[in-house]
Amino acid sequence: MCISYKHYLETRHQNSVDLEIFPEKNGSTYRIRLESSGLFYCSKTGIKFQVTSPVTIEYELDLDPHHHYKKLIQEHNYVRVGPIFNVKISAEPGVVSAVYLPHYVCLKGGDVDLSRFKVGHFKDDNMILETAATIEPYYVVVENPDFSLLGALYMFLSTAIRNIIPIHGAVLVYCKCSKTYIIHLYLIPNDNSIYECIKINEEANQFCRLDVPPQTKTLYCNDTFSVKGPANAMIQPKELNLLLYPASLYPYSKITFRTIKSLASLQLESMSSHCEIWQGCLTEDDIKESKKPRSSEDSDFSILLNLQKKLPLQNLFFDISIQVKPQLPNGTQIWPLKTPHRKHLKHPEKMHGLPQL
Repeated sequence: MCISYKHYLETRHQNSVDLEIFPEKNGSTYRIRLESSGLFYCSKTGIKFQVTSPVTIEYELDLDPHHHYKKLIQEHNYVRVGPIFNVKISAEPGVVSAVYLPHYVCLKGGDVDLSRFKVGHFKDDNMILETAATIEPYYVVVENPDFSLLGALYMFLSTAIRNIIPIHGAVLVYCKCSKTYIIHLYLIPNDNSIYECIKINEEANQFCRLDVPPQTKTLYCNDTFSVKGPANAMIQPKELNLLLYPASLYPYSKITFRTIKSLASLQLESMSSHCEIWQGCLTEDDIKESKKPRSSEDSDFSILLNLQKKLPLQNLFFDISIQVKPQLPNGTQIWPLKTPHRKHLKHPEKMHGLPQL
């Protein structure tokens, strides 16, 4: 993880004024009912809404890899750098005064030109480009937004420039156990829509997500990464390229173990710099834990939430026996990202940091 990202995670709770909410979910649609003004952060997708009065907002992560906007983006020499959202609201203009769209460009990782960020609006087979009000680490801010399909874009003048965009990456590890242990290891941009696509495909094939740290050091798209593991592991392929949005399913490295006796260490190494960009360790207990039933909220947490595992315990608590969530007047559950109170916890002795997916 780059230094700036680590600093952001460590200080977010101290400086943030937003309220974290758990939206309702029906199929692929998320819904939040907000009964007051404020800045609200969706725990499952990472999007934020600044509202001036009560409002109901529905939104989806667009998961279609063949959507018409993909060609429009390429034709205009842009690349997606975050999820594409389909947002719908039933309110007067101005009720949503700003929307914060997640992006994964590492602003401290290289020569990033903030003027090349745009917000793409996709309507009636056309793309409308809008200049963002503010570019923040991890967010593009749009004030007084018009809603449609929209997401963060970055302009590149050549393939060479596109390939040197520094990005925040993530590693996902899925496992299936039959006569052997079969591991699928993914290296992806930090984008929740990619997370969701991979999750749907892997769970359909009875694979379970393993609880290993997803964060990586800053990555570049032109690099190739070697996959390394124990001598008893069969790895195929042994190299992975970081792709932003492939035309089909996301590529992965398949790692097969006959047994995991104690500890199996996996690494990803940049083949250009020969630096390790990620490491994770697997045990048989990890695989057993992955097979246990999980609540829908746990399984769908966004990466921005799950990377907070190592934050100081006084900043955020998680009760393993019951999740106690303060509520807005209409019953919408939220986590205020301010100093929590121990009295809210039923069993203080069981407090843990939020789990890391």
